[in-house]
Amino acid sequence: MHRKVPSIKSCRWLLPRVDEIKLYFDGSALGNPGPAGIGVIYRSNDGAVLGTSVKELPMPLIILQRFQLYSMVFKKR
Repeated sequence: MHRKVPSIKSCRWLLPRVDEIKLYFDGSALGNPGPAGIGVIYRSNDGAVLGTSVKELPMPLIILQRFQLYSMVFKKR
């Protein structure tokens, strides 16, 4: 059950303004429901990694995964 996925040719991002933090977050699941995980990377305005957060989600529905991801991101504020 493997499928070809397109490769990323290039990826770039813009630095946040001074006194701002940029958050990158994503989640992944094997099935719906199925085991899943979510993660966040926090970067400063000079691109330095300030921190990371990851969480394993045993058997969530996709909508619950997204809710838990947003909760984790905004709880850090």
